[in-house]
Order: sequence, then C-alpha cells, then structure tokens
Amino acid sequence: MLVKTKKSEIPKFWWKNQFDKNYYTVYLPQLPIERTLFEVEFLKKSISLNRNQKILDLGCGHGRHTLELAKQKFNITGLDFSKYFLNIARKEAKKQNISTKFIERDMRLLKMQHSFDSIISMFSSFGYFPHDENINVLKNIFAALKPGGKFLIDVINSHDLAKNALKDGEKLANELYETKLRYDLDSVSITETNTYSKESQIGHTHKIWSKKINQEYCIFS
Repeated sequence: MLVKTKKSEIPKFWWKNQFDKNYYTVYLPQLPIERTLFEVEFLKKSISLNRNQKILDLGCGHGRHTLELAKQKFNITGLDFSKYFLNIARKEAKKQNISTKFIERDMRLLKMQHSFDSIISMFSSFGYFPHDENINVLKNIFAALKPGGKFLIDVINSHDLAKNALKDGEKLANELYETKLRYDLDSVSITETNTYSKESQIGHTHKIWSKKINQEYCIFS
C-alpha cells in the first residue's frame, strides 16, 4: 500500500538536512571512480564539451564531476548550497593540485546572466523545491547560459529505483538504515522515511517527484 505524505508534514527546508554527512556516507560507496569517469565521458560527448567553454556544475555536491573535468583542463565551476560537501571538494582539489572554483550558493539564487556555455546538473541534484521555485531555477539556468548554450540534467529513473532500491529495514553503511520506502510509479512519486544511526535516530519523510513536474522539466531540458 502506498504511503501518502501530506504537504503539511514535510519540513519546508527538509533538503538542508537531507544532504549531509549521513547522505554522503550512504551514497559514496555507489560512486566509484569508474562511474565518474564514465559519466564525464558521456558529458563530453553528449553536449560537446570543449576546453574553451565555461562550464557550471550546478548542485556539484562533493565535486566528483567538477574535479574530474578540471583535472582534464576544462574550465568548470562547481556550485552547491552545502558547506559540508564543498569543504570535501575543496580539500580534494587541494590534495590533487586541481585548479577550479567552488561557489557556496542556493541554486535558486543563481543570478548569472549569459555566463556559461554549458551547465550540467548531475545525480538528481535538481527538483527538490516547490513547483514554482523549480520552474524559476530552470529560468535562471536559461538566463545563465550564453546564446546557444546547453543544459544537461541527470534525473532519477523511477523504474530502476523501484527495482534496485533497498527494502524496508535493509542495512546501508555501518549503522545506517533505510526503514521505509514506498513508490507510486504511475505518478512518478517516491515517498520515503529514513532512520539513520541507532544513536541519533534521525528521520524524515518527504515526496521527491511528481509526474506533472517531470513533464514540465522535459520541456525545458
């Protein structure tokens, strides 16, 4: 049975607590260097990236695509709201002697006019705000692109997630657990309740996607 989440039950800024150390610990094992290299090659070919372009990695997280492209001498900037992730990215850049720029900013405050030849948004980094705010982010992305610029967005595959996601109560990493997962593939919505460490018992419930939003995003992308 699908668990429905009322809008009033969702913390307004739930995403600020979602993308933290626990999130990083859970997902890092799923992101080996081989995956990053494959995705970077896909990016280079699919939107014809070249080293004369200015590129923005929007929602760059801990910088795996930004760092790899910068290592290959692409002119790329990473932008993310998470100080925690950006600190990891900057430390890794320093460790590898990679020259690139990271900006700490909410993507809703992008406000960069005609600044980039290409903008990428990877690992489902987009789509977590109310509908009207998501649309405004897309408009700001369009404004930030130079004429003829390209925007590539990587979004979750709901059918693959439903097939491969953890089952209720399945152990993640160390003492991290996913306790509830419910899917509605017809509306492309996902409702989840996460409980992490036994000590902290951190939990939250939220609806990530809706069919209406995905349809409109496809028009913009």
